[in-house]
Amino acid sequence: MYFTGVMFCCMPIVPMVLDIVSPLNESRPAVYMFQGEYFLNQEKFYYVILLHAYVSIIVAVTLLLAIDTEYATHVFHSCAIFGVLRYYCNIKQILNICNIYNIHLS
Repeated sequence: MYFTGVMFCCMPIVPMVLDIVSPLNESRPAVYMFQGEYFLNQEKFYYVILLHAYVSIIVAVTLLLAIDTEYATHVFHSCAIFGVLRYYCNIKQILNICNIYNIHLS
């Protein structure tokens, strides 16, 4: 998950690297990870907007992983509870059969 987030975060850096490696007569336009209106000069505050996008991606990926992990934990816990219940029901059934036939377990 984090690898995909890092690859997504590298998207705005590609034009800057290409300007150094394979320059054109003019610089390439800035790429934004999210299209949005920040109500300020986006060329002047490009790196602040980029930092905001990076932090947003990290928070989103972390939340997604945390929620999925919590869900998996609840599912495993439920399966374990049902396993204990099945064991308890089997023991109770054996004890009921022993009581019917007057078999003493000791």
